[in-house]
Amino acid sequence: MSIYKILYSTRSNPYSTRHTFATWAIASGITPDKVALWIGDEVATVLKHYCHPNVVEADCPDF
Repeated sequence: MSIYKILYSTRSNPYSTRHTFATWAIASGITPDKVALWIGDEVATVLKHYCHPNVVEADCPDF
């Protein structure tokens, strides 16, 4: 089985990896602005999509 079939036969995709990385980075104490720089996105997008209050209490604004 090719690596492509292994990677894409599961429910994971490149976005899942990005989402997990960003969420875990914020949960580890990395600031949202640094995470935004690393993943090439805007801070507002990082705060909206990757900063989960149930996972992270610090650095997450109260929406």
